[in-house]
Amino acid sequence: MDKLNQFLKHRQTFRTKDAEKAGISRPCLARAVKEKIIERVAYGIYVGHSEFEDPMYIMQLKKRKIVFSHATALFLHGLTTRNPITYDVTVPQGYNTATLKKIGCHVHSIRPSLYDLGLTTVPSVFGNTLSVYDIERTLCDMVKDKKRQDLFVYAEGFMEYVTYPQKRLDHLTEYSRSLGVEEKMRFLMDVVL
Repeated sequence: MDKLNQFLKHRQTFRTKDAEKAGISRPCLARAVKEKIIERVAYGIYVGHSEFEDPMYIMQLKKRKIVFSHATALFLHGLTTRNPITYDVTVPQGYNTATLKKIGCHVHSIRPSLYDLGLTTVPSVFGNTLSVYDIERTLCDMVKDKKRQDLFVYAEGFMEYVTYPQKRLDHLTEYSRSLGVEEKMRFLMDVVL
């Protein structure tokens, strides 16, 4: 149990395999659940009782292929003030989305060749690492799927990007070309810049 307590000082949300790598056995985890030191929130995923659950991180541990995208990515990058009620996630085409839809996610499927385009990581509000598309890819996704987006979040994201100090307009151009929204993006950027 001492190893587990030390482990919990650094990782409050973890998978069974993370604990095993740290030398913590499955019987030890079972005993810790029984003693309410940790809670099993999903198969192979645990949370320490002294912390709040990180729903985005837990979702990503359960579904390793999801990438937070669209309005959710804008929020994670700080380009909108609206905290998402439901999460936008992108998965490669052919990925089984039934569970994600069942829990209320807005699921976007993309050709596997475009899945990694602009892929990066950011910390969640709890400090855990989340897979997300970078800002430029996110803006292209918003343009591509404008009809299904909240117009306030859409406009706020682009207006915030105008003042964003680390703009990468070369990436924005490259991504918009790859995603087939180059003309729309060029028009939009001419208006807001």
